[in-house]
Amino acid sequence: MRISLNLPFICVLPFMASCIQMGENGGIRFTAPQIMHYGSRNGVTSECIDGKQTTKIYISNPGFESDVLGAPSYWKYGIDKGWGIEADPTYLLDPQKGAGTFDIQQHKVITFNVENSGDNVGFLHRGTVKIKQTLNHPLKANATYTLTALIGRRIDIPFGSYRLALFAGNELLAKTSRPVPVEGEFLKVQLIAKTPSQPQSLGRPLKIELQNTSTTSKNHHKKTQVVVDNFELYEETACSAPATSEVP
Repeated sequence: MRISLNLPFICVLPFMASCIQMGENGGIRFTAPQIMHYGSRNGVTSECIDGKQTTKIYISNPGFESDVLGAPSYWKYGIDKGWGIEADPTYLLDPQKGAGTFDIQQHKVITFNVENSGDNVGFLHRGTVKIKQTLNHPLKANATYTLTALIGRRIDIPFGSYRLALFAGNELLAKTSRPVPVEGEFLKVQLIAKTPSQPQSLGRPLKIELQNTSTTSKNHHKKTQVVVDNFELYEETACSAPATSEVP
């Protein structure tokens, strides 16, 4: 006796990497879905869709929520985790006083954005102050990297200018200083870097830098500040599906 099942297509995800389909000769055909695989390793997540592998690269403290801010000030100099701080000594002798974090729910000098990762944000003073982070992820060939961040402009301190950059080792892959947010708001800034088949810094760790490029007077009333939140970095490479097989 032969039993016919009216189940032409069965797919169970994420526990199976393939779907089950009735073959033309009555057998069973295993067919990979468009979303091929999904994984998580050391905070890095990736998936393959339509031949493209998109990986979200882990960034430590991307929204500055690791910093503990309390009463009465709800702000501080320095960043607790993930980010290093540098400054031009011509303008600032102590780099740790060039950048820090504050709670935008307590300091209502900038509008909270739906894309903000939490209450905390980072800030960079004038004097070519930069924050940077070297990631535990190597540069790959034939890849596209997309770096985004929320750049904010306070209502009580001039904005100045900034530079968002992505490096592999010491090689600059891409940078941007635009667009500029309007007063009191955040703006999502994006830069894209594409690598050739044999990149100069293949295998070198990726590095993110954000710099307040303003060099205004040391006078407190003429300082500038760049506000930042929610860094994200994605890598896109080619991927392929496993071969379709049929069981008689």
